[in-house]
Amino acid sequence: MSGTRLSSYKLSHDTGFAPNPFFGTLTLATGVPDIRQAASMDDWIAGFTSTQLCGDAVGTERLVFLMRVEEVLSIAEYFGDRRFARKIPSLAGGPEVHRHGDNIYQPICDRAAVPEHFEQLRNLHHWDHAHDCEDARSKRHDVGGRRVLVATEFVYFGREALQVPDFARPVVPRGSSRIGVLTRDSELARAFIDFALARASRPVTAAPHEWPANDASWRH
Repeated sequence: MSGTRLSSYKLSHDTGFAPNPFFGTLTLATGVPDIRQAASMDDWIAGFTSTQLCGDAVGTERLVFLMRVEEVLSIAEYFGDRRFARKIPSLAGGPEVHRHGDNIYQPICDRAAVPEHFEQLRNLHHWDHAHDCEDARSKRHDVGGRRVLVATEFVYFGREALQVPDFARPVVPRGSSRIGVLTRDSELARAFIDFALARASRPVTAAPHEWPANDASWRH
């Protein structure tokens, strides 16, 4: 397809939080603020493994997820949209799929847009657990991204990350990249997308890397 735009980056963590691929949508609502700001409708975004995540060396990174950006919401819109209520984390026990929600910023005023306009809800990932209070640094980082990216067309391989052969391998950053890297060859981007989509029998094919081995709630 002419004009296919693909951006790739590496994940240092894979917990079901960023991205969150559950309840019928894959969402990027936290982290990677530059990628969230730069994305346009119908862009494709790919997240790959890293040495930090699972020991994969440079040049051997595997695909964790691939999404097509179908909707872009403000952080306030995301929190107020009933479709994403199940992505508000529930920490009172229960299965992992309910514990790692990314919908953690509740507006506390009209036209909420900057960190001071939001309450950071208690969550497993972006929270000051030592003092049981908001993590100001992650809040600035997350809300600075301003936008939440939503996809219903996606594949998430999690801990069974997909090895991509050379003929379909897009450009992958050698290290951590704030904005990701573009695959400028549109034919190569399309070959990669087609390859990845064809290898998934369902949108979510495995649990996140960092989930307990005995939790199967990702199969919801």
